[in-house]
Order: sequence, then structure tokens, then C-alpha cells
Amino acid sequence: GECAITSLCRAKGGLIYGATSGRRAHLFCYNPGPGQDSVVDLGVLPGAREVRRSLVATGDGRVIGGVTVADESEPGGYLFAYPRRSKEGDGFVDRLPTPVAGEGIACLALDKARERVYGLSTVTGTFFVHNLQDGTVTCRGPVDETNTFSQALVLDRSGNVYGAKSLGELFKYAPERESLSIPGTGVTPLGVRIPSVAGRSYYNRLDSAVLDEDTGLIYGGGSADGVLFVFNPETSTMTALGKAAAAPGVRCMTVGIDGRV
Repeated sequence: GECAITSLCRAKGGLIYGATSGRRAHLFCYNPGPGQDSVVDLGVLPGAREVRRSLVATGDGRVIGGVTVADESEPGGYLFAYPRRSKEGDGFVDRLPTPVAGEGIACLALDKARERVYGLSTVTGTFFVHNLQDGTVTCRGPVDETNTFSQALVLDRSGNVYGAKSLGELFKYAPERESLSIPGTGVTPLGVRIPSVAGRSYYNRLDSAVLDEDTGLIYGGGSADGVLFVFNPETSTMTALGKAAAAPGVRCMTVGIDGRV
């Protein structure tokens, strides 16, 4: 009841870190190296029941995570870091701020160059920025006026952040520009929707997305009909690629070293 793997990330040295969801949430590490092929349960995250889409590995070897669902002992989903660096507190992770009180963390995305972690809260879809250098968290506000949003974020090669609001419309957060198209958020709606079957956009969410660093293109899939797409951040153009299977969603994807998605 505690073994559902709901977050994964690749860290320095090829180590794979993961988190589980269930009665309690565990953080674990998998070493795929020659002669290793082993999993170590690092511990139970205090007060956490779910960690979903919320693990990222920094350039200095740390793993930053976010609690999606907490138990009654916690005021909300908090950020955490492994391994510990501080000498204060108990446990095997550093407790970092809770971005939005009473809400969990729906997803995280990392900008290694700027040393920032971006995320969305679970209820209102509040966009927040966690500065790894000073440990602060800045909440920019909900990305959609109806609190309808997708629990996925992706960065392009320039460090711009993309997600989706209601009707599967993409939004963009440009860290170098503070012009606020939606007051208080810094998020700019792009007027581009992820593809779906006609009449199904109301149900469509950004199910998964990944950047091809070689081409700069972003690939993704919708939750309503499982339509794959490619988005060009430079031209803000969307191209539907079709369905890979009969399934309605695209749970996850990645780009291989050979360039195939």
C-alpha cells in the first residue's frame, strides 16, 4: 500500500531517484550501474502520502521534491531536499517551505542554469518559483481564473516555462520578463491549444511533455484523446502528430539519446 511509483528523476552519476504514494510516501534510489542494479529505501517522508510529478535533480547532486498530498499533521504540501545539508531538525531530508498553505504540490520543473524550481499547487494552480540559492519561494498566483489547469510543466532551451490552463491552452512564464499579462502571475496565455478530437477540448489537459534539447522542440500528449503533438517555442506553432495507441492519455514520455521520443 506504499509502493506506487509516482515520481522519478535522473541525478548525477546516472542514479535514479523516485518517490512513492499510498498510506505513506517513500523516497528511494535506484543504481542501474554495472554490478549494482539495486534499490535503497531512503526513508519515509514525514507527513506525506503522495509525491506526484514532483522530483527534480539539481546540478550539485541534490534532489528537490514536493509533497502532493499530506496527512492531517501537515498544513500543506512542502518542498524537501535530499541529502540534508542543514544541521537543524530531524529526518533524512531538509524541510523547505510550503508554497501554498492548505494545498499540495502538483508538479515541479527545474531550471539548472538559473537554479530555480518552478511548480504548481494542487487546488488553485498557483504558479510558484523556488530559488535554490537563497531558499525563498515566490508565489505568482493562479494560472487560470477558473482554477482549471494541467499538472505538468516543461522548460524550453531558453528557460521559459510552459504549462496549460483551461481548454488545454498553453501559457508561458518568461523569467527574464516581468510584464504581467495576467495580473500578479507573470504567466502569458499563448492562444494555442493542445490538440484533441473536435468538441473535446473542455476535457483536455496536458498529460505529459518533454523538451528535445537538440532541436528545441517540445513534444507532448493530451489527456482527453491521447493525441501526440509537437510545439515549436520559437514560432508558437502547434502540430498534431496523431495517436500512438487507443488509450485516451499519454501518461509520460522522454527523448532518447538517439533523438526518438
